[in-house]
Amino acid sequence: MNERLHDLYKQAFGYFPSPIGEPELEKFAELVAAGEREACAKVAETAIYRHDIADAIRKRKEESEC
Repeated sequence: MNERLHDLYKQAFGYFPSPIGEPELEKFAELVAAGEREACAKVAETAIYRHDIADAIRKRKEESEC
């Protein structure tokens, strides 16, 4: 588990380690990342060629899993 994930967890819940396991923490990180990607995609939709940019941001999840 990386330091950034620990920091996000502390910010969200105020403490670490937690009574939950690593799978739950990984799910938390996945949800944070998905929200961030969607926020970026919404911003990109206002740009010229907006759909290409938005699609590329949304595809980041697929690329990060490789």
